Amino acid sequence: MKNAALFLCLTLGMSSILMGCSTPEKRVINPPRVGDLNYHKLMLMDLEQMQDQVRKYIRFAKQDFAVADEDPEAEASGFVNLKKALRMIFSRPDAENYVAKLVPEVRRELAVYRSYYRVIDELAEEGIQAFDRSLGVSTVTLATYTFMLENIMGEIQAEARIQPELKATIEKIARADIKVPRDVIQERKLSGMFLTESPSEMAQRILKERLSSQ
Repeated sequence: MKNAALFLCLTLGMSSILMGCSTPEKRVINPPRVGDLNYHKLMLMDLEQMQDQVRKYIRFAKQDFAVADEDPEAEASGFVNLKKALRMIFSRPDAENYVAKLVPEVRRELAVYRSYYRVIDELAEEGIQAFDRSLGVSTVTLATYTFMLENIMGEIQAEARIQPELKATIEKIARADIKVPRDVIQERKLSGMFLTESPSEMAQRILKERLSSQ
């Protein structure tokens, strides 16, 4: 009887330990949505192809802005096209330094309307929201957003020393406390041996090492 009771206690104790150490519930992963960018496809584009697409967006935006007085929705459409251009530029690994080569052309167009900082912040917010587990954003899309957030911070961190709007964007990413799912970390590793740092941790590091005196 004593042995049976001891066995029961050990069994219940082990069950409790196993339950406490159980792995977190696997996140729901939905298929990519229409319009989601895919960093794999963007990596296949060379600089000339990227420039052509960026300039197409700029051309569409200029057409929209040209009729903004007659069409109340045209100006908003113009900003959407310029945002698409920046999103595409930021949404791939920047090993070839395409960000520095392509962003200035889009920034010039946004500067006319004093909207560059605003659009950068909107893209950062979009990237943050994508990590909401309840959305079930696809693995490759989330991986693409990690590159986007990394590239945004890489592009603005120097200027953030003197521009409070850009520093605020980095602070927003830091506060978001983004947790990169394991499937996304694995995706980046398998596709190009890309090491993964949480965008929030990257933002916190930038604030501490480069912007702490601001």
